[in-house]
Amino acid sequence: MQYVQDFLNALDKKQKNKKITYSINRDNLVLYEKACLSKLPEYFQRVFNFYNGLIIDTPRHLEFFTYKEIEILENRFLHFAIIDKNKKICFDLEKNTNANECNIICYDNKYKITSTFSSFLTNKVWAWIDRGREIWKEEIY
Repeated sequence: MQYVQDFLNALDKKQKNKKITYSINRDNLVLYEKACLSKLPEYFQRVFNFYNGLIIDTPRHLEFFTYKEIEILENRFLHFAIIDKNKKICFDLEKNTNANECNIICYDNKYKITSTFSSFLTNKVWAWIDRGREIWKEEIY
C-alpha cells in the first residue's frame, strides 16, 4: 500500500516544514475481536500495519480512529474518522465501487466524498488540510 506510506511521508515532510502538526499511534497492534468489525474492508485493515490512530491538529482537524474506536452505524456505515471536529467520515459498506472498494461518505449528510481510500488519502485529505476545501459537502463554484 504505497499510497499509505506516501501519505505518512507527506505528513512528516509538512511537519518538518512547520506546515502541519499531527500525532500518530504506531504501537504494536492488537486486533480487537468485535462482531461489528467483521465487515472491515481488507484494504482498510492493512492501513493498521502503518498506524493505529492519527490526529492532525493544524492547520485543520482530521482524526483517524484507532482500531478499537471504529464503529458501525445503522448496520451499514463504518465510522473511521472525524473531520472538522464533528463530521463523521464512513465507508458505505453496502455500495462497492468499480475498484471493488466502498464509497467514502460524510455520515451527517450522506454526501459521497470519493470512491476509493487511496483517493481519500492522496487527494481529499490534502484538499481539506492544505486548502480548506470542505470535502464533506458539494462545492458550489
